[in-house]
Amino acid sequence: MVLVATFVGAEFPTICAGLGSLVVAIVYIKVFCKNESIPEEYQYVIDESKGKSTMPAWKALSAYAILLVALPAVRFFAPLWFIKLGFAVWIGITITCVCLVSSIILQDVTSMPGYMKTSFCSVFGALIAMASLVALSNLMETSGMLSVIATVIANLLGPVYPAIAVIIGSLGSFVAGTTTGSNILFAPMHYEACTILGFNIPLVFAAQSAGGALGNMICTNNVVAVCATVGFKGEEGTIMRKVFKPICILWLLYCLLALLYAYVLFPVA
Repeated sequence: MVLVATFVGAEFPTICAGLGSLVVAIVYIKVFCKNESIPEEYQYVIDESKGKSTMPAWKALSAYAILLVALPAVRFFAPLWFIKLGFAVWIGITITCVCLVSSIILQDVTSMPGYMKTSFCSVFGALIAMASLVALSNLMETSGMLSVIATVIANLLGPVYPAIAVIIGSLGSFVAGTTTGSNILFAPMHYEACTILGFNIPLVFAAQSAGGALGNMICTNNVVAVCATVGFKGEEGTIMRKVFKPICILWLLYCLLALLYAYVLFPVA
């Protein structure tokens, strides 16, 4: 996340981290979990009546591959006026275009309007929440609230601020439901705090994003959505209890890494 935020752009750390983590998880499972059986409580019943998909792997992954190329290409080579429309606008238009191209590759163009309608209806509530977060962030910034908060936190927790950014990111995701929402809400505050304290700004933004990713583990909205998706309705409390210990360990690890990066690997000269 630090490297991506520094050399690619602030829009991409979460996306790249998610894809990178997916690759690492697949490799780990293939190498270390080849002979392990799936615990009964986590077994997912596959409907054999639907038959096995005959789609080639390259076609199934084509949308992700195109997206990986399209997002950086648009970010660095699109007209400046287009980028100035805002992150949500240009990245949303880019993803929509990729979806249209992918529907041609997957030979399902006629179903695309229905999929887009269903997707829009399913995320409409999240769109309202994101718009509200942007409004709140702008209000806090223009009214001076973020400046006051940043100054207070910088004075109280100055030497360990990079570690605190991890926790703040998690709290933001817990409330907002997304890492992006957490970043929108707290990025201006981190920027001002880093300016006061002299920390590497991309580093603290990376710590914020990493903490936001952890916060998704305990976000009520995400847990409910996951349980509904995999058929674990009514098990939300069990999931929350099971992830509490790992997230505490990860919080400690990420906080220590943030301090290591801030003082040893990426200090501001």
